[in-house]
Order: sequence, then structure tokens, then C-alpha cells
Amino acid sequence: MNLCTRDIPVDPHFPRCGNIQESIELILLTCPFACSVWLGCSLSHKVPEGNGIIFHEWINGWKIFSSKGKKASKELISLCTFICWHLWLARNDFLYGKKVWSPLEVIQVAENHFKEYYQSIFPPHRLASTSLPTAFLVFQCEQPPANYFKSNCDASLRPRSMHGCLGIICRDHQGRPYFAISDLVQFQSALVGEAIAIHSSLLEAISEDITHVVVENDNKDVIIYLNNGTSSASLTVNAILEDILHLKTYFGSCIFSFVPREFDSLANSLVRRALSVMGRTVWPISDP
Repeated sequence: MNLCTRDIPVDPHFPRCGNIQESIELILLTCPFACSVWLGCSLSHKVPEGNGIIFHEWINGWKIFSSKGKKASKELISLCTFICWHLWLARNDFLYGKKVWSPLEVIQVAENHFKEYYQSIFPPHRLASTSLPTAFLVFQCEQPPANYFKSNCDASLRPRSMHGCLGIICRDHQGRPYFAISDLVQFQSALVGEAIAIHSSLLEAISEDITHVVVENDNKDVIIYLNNGTSSASLTVNAILEDILHLKTYFGSCIFSFVPREFDSLANSLVRRALSVMGRTVWPISDP
């Protein structure tokens, strides 16, 4: 970047997306990779389109955080800083051939490091009154057994609408993202929506030739029906549940497990992404 302006002969191209001129705005904001990180993180930030964005002016826009209170403002600014730093680390690792990060990996590591920093400021004995905001909770759960994949899925019904949103994130047994999907579908109740989310996650797993999967969802009723029988389920959801149990037979092993919403935050974040993109989106796992 600055080396070119000082007449030092270096390649000015941005290696990740091949842009003719690397810049701090491109690395941290406008590159498709960076846009995916900002949209997919807890902030749900959609970077403005166009080439007119200037990094220091974008940072000045953080002043709006003050309207949320002093403590919340510090949290938001800290999280933005951690994301910027990890986007820069991902750029350097890519440039020097150390590691190729995916957008979801940047999000996970940045938010985990933010959480560690936050808890160092507010130790556990003080967290009773100053716990992490729900929006910043980072996905934490046990990894699936070796050779298994774990699919977390979630659904949300849009107010005063027959349309809802789905979010699906699938990882391998080492926690590495395998696919991530947001989608808009039609359903009339949260129970039906969660069942459709599980159904969609199984169809996607089958299409990816996955044979062993753990499916996690934050709706306890759906999980109970799938594990204990669907005879007491309402007619509106029964057919979907029966179809899920049929799809289960396509796997060598398929386990349905309940997980609290606070540990399903990334799938919930993908649900919110569906509102932003207004259609089915398969989020990039590898570099664009």
C-alpha cells in the first residue's frame, strides 16, 4: 500500500480478490471476503457498496455506538477492533502462505478473542450483573465424534408474515465449517419452521455425501418428537417430522440433539442474514 506511494517496487495487487490496487479499505471492508465477515458476525454489519468508503471516516461512524450507553459502546468498539485485526491477520497469512482462512473462521476466532478480552475486564464473579450481551455470545459446544459432522439449524418467523428465515451451519468433527446457508421459506409457526430447518439441513447433508451427522436445534419440542415419536405432534408439523425420520434412514448414523439458543448463536446469525439477502444464500467457506 504505502510502499508504492514511496516508489518502492512491490506488487500493488490485492492477492485475495485480484483487485488492481490494495488498500486498507479493501482489506478490512470492501473485499467480498471482508464483507462476508462483517455481515456474518454478531454485528450483522452490511458494508456500504461503492468505492467511496474511507476507513477513518468509517471509524468516525462508531460515535453512533454512544447512543447505546457507555458500556455497550465499549463492547461494540472492541468487537469491531477485534474483527479488523483478524481480517488483517487473515490477509497476512494468505499473502505469506501460512494459512487460508474462511470468513466463518475469522468470525469465530475474532469473537472468541473478544469474549476472552471481555471476561478479563469483567471476571466471572462480576458477570452476574454484567454478562455478555446475547448478540455477542460465541458458539461453544462439544465437538462431534470423529468422522461425524455437526449441523446446527435454526428458524425464525417474521412478524405479521407467512414467511420465515432459516440458518444452517455444518462443521466437521474438528469444528471446521463445511457449509453455511441462509434461506427464506414459507411457514406459519415457529415449530413448523424449526422442523423445516432440520429437514433442509438433512437434505443438504445428503447432497454433500455426509453419512454420519449430529443435528442440533434449539426447539426442544421438535427434538423430543424426533427422538420419542411423532404421534402426539399436530397435523401441521407431523408430515414434516415423518419426512425427517425417513431422511434419517439415508445416513449411517443421524442423531438429533437439543441445544440452548445461546449455544446456537451462529445458526441464529445466519437466520438474520436471510433477511439481509432476501433469498437462499450459500455463504463462502473458502476464499472468493
